[in-house]
Amino acid sequence: MKTIKITADNLLSVIDINLNDYREVQKALDCDFFESVKTEKMFRYFGEPMMIFVDESGLIKGLPVNAVGSVLYGTPEHGYPICGDIIFAVPVREYTEAPDDVEKMKAKMLKDFDFLMEVQHGKF
Repeated sequence: MKTIKITADNLLSVIDINLNDYREVQKALDCDFFESVKTEKMFRYFGEPMMIFVDESGLIKGLPVNAVGSVLYGTPEHGYPICGDIIFAVPVREYTEAPDDVEKMKAKMLKDFDFLMEVQHGKF
């Protein structure tokens, strides 16, 4: 499945990952434990159910704030940031899927978050 990963240093990449294999998600986020986060703000922004996988202990570990994740989480309203890298997924019952149109999603985010840099094949 192809989806989007955004690092805390504002690098966006399309990754190929099995979102239903927790070991692959752990490896992609470089963490032992991760959690899924979904908000009404994400739903409104993307126009469909959307969630992000995040390092469960990112704040405690002192990982840098993820600007995009924090905006979509609502940090400006409540003050609690998302720290570390994020991976996008679509919730479908007890499973997760990749977004339908990753290229359209990528283009929207690169336009709306002008500080993001796209990584292609290890280069940006």
